Amino acid sequence: MNVKEEPIFSESESSDSEPEMPRPKRKIKEDPDWDVPEVKPRVRRGIKTDPDGGKPKRARKVKTEHSDEAKPKKVPKPKTEPKARAPRKVKAACDVKPKVLAELGEDEEVKPKLKRKKEDPDDAPVKKRKVVAGSSKNDCNLEGLSGKEVNVVQEASIIARNMNCSLSKAQTLIQMMNDGATIPFLIRYRKTLVGDWSPTDMRMFKEMHQSAKEVVARAAFVKKKIAASGHLNDHMTRAIENAWTLAELDDIYEPYKPAKTKSKLAILRDLGLDAVADQILNKQFVDIRNCINSNNEHTKTLEDVKVLLAISITETILRRMNDVAQLWREDNWMMHSVKIAKGKVEDDKENFKKYYDFRRPAKFVRADEVLAMNRGAKKKILKVTLTPKDFLKDEIRRAINNIFGLNWLPQNDIGDILNRAVTAAQDKLMTKISKKIRLDNTKSAEVTAIEVFSANLKRLLLTPPFRSDHEFHVLGIDPGKRNGCKTVIVNSKSLEVEENAIIHLFSFKGPRDYPYDFEWALKDMLRKWGVEIIVVGNGVGCQDVENVVNNILRLPEFSRVRYTVIPEQGVSVYSVSEEAQEEYPDFKPEVVSSLSLVKRFFNPLHEYVKVDPKHLGIGMYQHDIDDKKLTEALQETVSEIVSVVGVDLNAASVPLLKSVAGLTESRAKAIIAHRNENGPYKNRKELRDIKGIGPKTFQQCAGFVRIIPPLNVVNRSEYNLLDQTIVHPEHYSATHKLLGLMGLSINDIGSAEFIEQVKRFSAQENSAQVSEKLGVDLDTTKLLFHALSMSLNQDIRTLADPPDFKTRMCSIDQLRQGMTVSGRVENVTTFGAFVDIGVGVSGLLYFNNHNKPDVGLGDKIEVQIDSLEVNRERIGLKLRRKISDLFPMNKLI
Repeated sequence: MNVKEEPIFSESESSDSEPEMPRPKRKIKEDPDWDVPEVKPRVRRGIKTDPDGGKPKRARKVKTEHSDEAKPKKVPKPKTEPKARAPRKVKAACDVKPKVLAELGEDEEVKPKLKRKKEDPDDAPVKKRKVVAGSSKNDCNLEGLSGKEVNVVQEASIIARNMNCSLSKAQTLIQMMNDGATIPFLIRYRKTLVGDWSPTDMRMFKEMHQSAKEVVARAAFVKKKIAASGHLNDHMTRAIENAWTLAELDDIYEPYKPAKTKSKLAILRDLGLDAVADQILNKQFVDIRNCINSNNEHTKTLEDVKVLLAISITETILRRMNDVAQLWREDNWMMHSVKIAKGKVEDDKENFKKYYDFRRPAKFVRADEVLAMNRGAKKKILKVTLTPKDFLKDEIRRAINNIFGLNWLPQNDIGDILNRAVTAAQDKLMTKISKKIRLDNTKSAEVTAIEVFSANLKRLLLTPPFRSDHEFHVLGIDPGKRNGCKTVIVNSKSLEVEENAIIHLFSFKGPRDYPYDFEWALKDMLRKWGVEIIVVGNGVGCQDVENVVNNILRLPEFSRVRYTVIPEQGVSVYSVSEEAQEEYPDFKPEVVSSLSLVKRFFNPLHEYVKVDPKHLGIGMYQHDIDDKKLTEALQETVSEIVSVVGVDLNAASVPLLKSVAGLTESRAKAIIAHRNENGPYKNRKELRDIKGIGPKTFQQCAGFVRIIPPLNVVNRSEYNLLDQTIVHPEHYSATHKLLGLMGLSINDIGSAEFIEQVKRFSAQENSAQVSEKLGVDLDTTKLLFHALSMSLNQDIRTLADPPDFKTRMCSIDQLRQGMTVSGRVENVTTFGAFVDIGVGVSGLLYFNNHNKPDVGLGDKIEVQIDSLEVNRERIGLKLRRKISDLFPMNKLI
């Protein structure tokens, strides 16, 4: 049966037809002699009516068409003018709320185009509007701003929306960071601006600022390119201005990218078929047979035209479906991985066995699982896919139909085109959502891995130093089975090497069941130097060395000797570096490695900053993370901790100084060169005399360096005691005022009585009133109270538990399931914590979604042996209780 093809929409039903404007009602005196014809008003360009029902901004001019023979008499002007009606709202193609239409780029109402009156920019005042965080970028009033200022506002609006902060706060922080402000400086000395944000939040802000700059720059580029191609319109401009990510901008720009061969989208645009496709999607009358051109290879037949129109409509649907957030939800997708490779080595089998048939909702896949599957896919061992839940495909089609009003399609060519377009858009959208979720999961996993690495590094750098009032000797041992153990004798005060030797664990002659020669050599060194502490690295051969040391310490002669085990990750890398050769030109690498272990015991921070954090073995899947982002995050963490702890300007090394906020390696070398040439620093202001340290750099670093007089200095009156505190030089004047209010002398800073009076005054007085008297903000006043209530040169690391000394050694063979032991956390990941329980093999305290104990690197905990595989050297642990934290992290200021 042949069905006659009919257009689906009549011309009168076209949604894009010019809307009929309301006719104003005028009060006219009734006179039978007057014959007033019907007046049809026409809106002229430049006329704007007030949608709230007020008077028009410009006088309304109405033209009437009458014959010359019967001109009507002049209508008298009414006494009162009725309010003009708001423009008639045009109903959308589908029943969608105005808010949703605005999000999708549709106009809520039809308004006449306005021609703005040209004004002198110098005469027009710039009105600043308050922009609510999270509002669209094009809502910001950018009049009168320079290009750089416009970029700052646009960047701030992106950050404010993503970090849920005010636009003014984002703008202020961006401007300060652009001027060189560092995170440690902002956290400590600009607390009023930062608020309750932590250093982690500030690092997130800094990273998001970098992303926002890329988005703003990319948006300008995309807008320029599309404008050059002649396809930029109001809808496209709004879409570009409302894009918050690079992915959104790439989606917008994709159809307009230049290509070596013309795409079908480019072809149909050249033929003008994109306008026809828009008419079809907007339910306007279209006769597509008029598009057939037998002379053009792309539109020879009706089928060719239908294919091109369907492609255009598909792209339009995809562009406008980006904001349908409910379709992107991760809990609607399942992540599935299967094994695809055969004959792989056993190591790969062991590492990826869990993922040979892995299936879980994408929302609940942990960061370590995502990174593990990514590694398996990269090695061609696993195939990772995302599959939607059964209802999702129908839900996507329903959403498309509702948004574009396509719930009913006619049985003709137009309906066939629309059906093809919706089906293609449905399939492409499914693929696009799948890729987006996969990419988002990977990015989220990388961010989590970096955060875990940074948290572990922060705690490692805060490892407490060992302090002692008397002088003694330390024996350092870097274990090694093949090349022997590297040993050094070090003086505890000067940290100078007194003796060094390489001693093999086992003799090449005689029985190899016990290292008798090694034991005798150690006894001789202990007797000769009167060693009080033995420091052993935890590398290969550590258990054998510990076994010998335990046997020695059982003897009454050595009962006063103690020993401890130190992490040696990164020591070998540093010992062969150029920095080590420069620092220890007279020592070979094997001596440097054992000496570094001893120095890690006395001052861990000073040694850890010499090593690239990626060599410290405290992260997870670090080789599967963006190296640049990881490096930047770890450098920020090192700078944060070094700055918070503080450095002695008269004793710090280059690796330590270059990690201070605001300083670089070249500036650190200049500081040391000035110290070597002119003697010890006497005050912080001397930093200004160094080339390369200007006012901005001085402001950033001054509060984190201290001037501690050398021991041989006799006249200490030349030194300012405030230079030994965390008080910033810019607050010295306020500090003197505060001391005056408390009736205290600057010469008593750090004494017990002084600290007691400061605490009593701060508890009794109103901080707000004190701030007003000092002329500083409340946060600065609190900082001054805190700084003056600390002892001079106080090291916050001493708030942590002191290092542990071992009294005996156990082996994994001595462990039994159910046994309770104690240990220290040495690494934390998203799947568990590795705990050193003193048997040479770390146990794993496993985490899951329902059980994630609050433990961190360095914490001392009591655990129970939950599972034990001696042959595979695997120990599963269950947390009993936390004995102590490594460091009270809330004390960091």
